[in-house]
Amino acid sequence: MQRMVLVASVLAAACGNKPSKLDDLPRAAPASSSDPGDPWAESGGAGSPAVADDGDSPLAGFDLKGTLEKVAEAIQKPGPYEAPEHSADYAPDTKHWAIIDVGGGIVERQAYSMNPLGGGSTGQELRTLNQRLRELAKDANLAGVVMRVSDLSVSLPDVVELRAVMHELAEAGKPIHCHTEGASNATYLFLAACTKIGIAPLGDIAIAGPATMPIHVKPLMDKLGVTADFLHVGAYKGAAEPLTRNEPSKEMEETLGAILDRHHATMVEVIAQERKLDPATVKALIDEALFPSPAAKTAKLVDEVGSFEDFRAAAVGKEPWTNLELEDGAASDQMKAMMKVARFVGAMPAEKPAGKHVA
Repeated sequence: MQRMVLVASVLAAACGNKPSKLDDLPRAAPASSSDPGDPWAESGGAGSPAVADDGDSPLAGFDLKGTLEKVAEAIQKPGPYEAPEHSADYAPDTKHWAIIDVGGGIVERQAYSMNPLGGGSTGQELRTLNQRLRELAKDANLAGVVMRVSDLSVSLPDVVELRAVMHELAEAGKPIHCHTEGASNATYLFLAACTKIGIAPLGDIAIAGPATMPIHVKPLMDKLGVTADFLHVGAYKGAAEPLTRNEPSKEMEETLGAILDRHHATMVEVIAQERKLDPATVKALIDEALFPSPAAKTAKLVDEVGSFEDFRAAAVGKEPWTNLELEDGAASDQMKAMMKVARFVGAMPAEKPAGKHVA
């Protein structure tokens, strides 16, 4: 019984700083009941005297308030394997650095599909990300940003737009230092907009350039005895070709080639401009494609090789820092609190260490 109350109390402490929208709604006063058959009549309503603990209750002697205070204090502290949320000298009203994790899908707009084979688009919306970066540019207490970048799933037009906003942030006097454990085409174009790039000792940069692989299912349909019936109008109208041809037509190859050439030219232009390299050198780097971290530094694709913690320490110097979310919402904070509570009460295992730690 006490364990159930403790769990409920812990959950209440985790969510206590997130008031419900229902809290502001008017509440009707509890109706009194004189019905002797009403099991709640003896407990009384608001203002009724509290019933004294008879000593036989399983909660007798349980210091609920003290327990809640200890729990609330405990879940705010990182566990033995959890990274700190901010430096010891951080204060919101003083000059500080923002530490931001960037990774996953970035889409123009989220869309959902009921198709079991896939469809829709999920990830962080581009406009939300851009708006957040512009807000950081206006923060007078922000000294700079350190981004921990993992693999990005983003289209070329979207990464070009995102890079423009990153330049706005840097021009506002907020340098952007980015660290990664590995980056390929689109992710590296994002990194190229950073003031300084760091990479993990066992990481690599893979800039193989754009590629496409048309998939034609007509041979499979032939085996199944299915024939696709389309009316083809126009030499460059090849949307139905995967169903009607065994391979791309010359017109489709020409179209795909033009798209890939434009993407390749954009990569060369961006990398050459951002990394201060000759375009011919960049083309040779793309042809070579794969660079382990020491080779990436030699090729001037990155500036530093080392762990994220060392990279962060070098970037911020003696100034304080704090972790920030790209999506500044209460839902993310509450989810983190709930996970801390779950680990605190043993409902979830503790996070496993990823580097040097004290057991």
